[in-house]
Amino acid sequence: MRDEVWDDTPARDDGLGSLAQSARGAGLGQARGILYAVGVLNVVLHALALAFLEQLVGRADDETVRVARLLLAGWILVGVVFLALGAAVYRAPVACTVTGLVMYLALIAVNAVADPGSLVNPCLGVFRFLVIAGLAKAVQAAAAYEKQHRAEARQARRARDEGWDHSYE
Repeated sequence: MRDEVWDDTPARDDGLGSLAQSARGAGLGQARGILYAVGVLNVVLHALALAFLEQLVGRADDETVRVARLLLAGWILVGVVFLALGAAVYRAPVACTVTGLVMYLALIAVNAVADPGSLVNPCLGVFRFLVIAGLAKAVQAAAAYEKQHRAEARQARRARDEGWDHSYE
């Protein structure tokens, strides 16, 4: 079962199969970058909003300020989850990319409920499209990467069980 634990980086080899696997690994690298970018944007922007909350809400009552602080802290936590998904994308490629995509779509839905005008913002629309397309592509790469990694692990176990040593070939 130890063979199922994955490294934090894509495997590199010189065979033709590894060329395809390294291309899939590059797709995971893009997923990592997207997840990091979304996470950093969420953390930084909401931390700034939290820091300047008094100026943003003006003369609001204490209850409104408390609720706003709680919501902003929640958004910061969501950003941290995106960062964690990016960090773990090579350990559980499909789980991290699918979770990231679903969470991002959920964020869009929550923003649409809170501010329907955000759906028609062209700048946000382009950014959202690029993130969704990138994560959707990363899900495909992750599935292929995971499938190939499992096949290689099965082959290594089979070779080990048969006492066959590939290092002398």
